[in-house]
Amino acid sequence: MRLRIFALVFALLALVVSGVAVAEEDLTNWALGKSYTYSMAPHENYPDEGGQLTDGVYAQLPKYHDQAWVGHLRNDFRTITVDLGEVRPIQEIRANFMQEMSAGIYYPVEVMAEVSADGVLWTEVGLQRFNRVSMGTEDFIKPVIFDELDENARYVRITFLVDVWVFIDEIEVLGK
Repeated sequence: MRLRIFALVFALLALVVSGVAVAEEDLTNWALGKSYTYSMAPHENYPDEGGQLTDGVYAQLPKYHDQAWVGHLRNDFRTITVDLGEVRPIQEIRANFMQEMSAGIYYPVEVMAEVSADGVLWTEVGLQRFNRVSMGTEDFIKPVIFDELDENARYVRITFLVDVWVFIDEIEVLGK
C-alpha cells in the first residue's frame, strides 16, 4: 500500500513539474533579434557591435572579454529600450548581469523594468535592488527576472545603476 501511495505521489509530482516546464517552453522571446537603443553608449572597450543584447547568444563566465558582454563604466544610470515591433503580451522580462570583482565588475545596485505601448507613457513592472556585501566575492552571472507579469506592450525599458563597471548580456522579453 505504501509503495502505491509513493508511486502515485511521485507520478503526480512528475506531472506538475513537467507541466511547469511545458508552460515555460510555450513562451516566446519577443525581443530575439529586435532593435534597441541606449541612453548612453557602452564603453568603447566593451562595445555593442550591433544587436548583441537580443541575438540569443549568451556570454560565458568568467570571461569578461567574451564579446557577448557589453560593458558600461560609471556615469550613473543606463537605460536600454527594446522595440518589439508591435504590442505583444508579456509575462516575463529577463536580463543577465555579471560580477567579476577582481576586474572591478559588479552587479548593478538596482535594476528596473518598465513597459509601454507607445514609447511615451511608461509603467514600472518591477524593481530589484542588490546588496553587494551579501553576494560574496565569487564571480557569477546573475539573471535578473521580472516574472508573473500580465502586460501588453511594444517597448520594454531596462534601467540600471552603474557604479564602477556593469556588464550586461541578453535581454529577453517572454510572452505567449
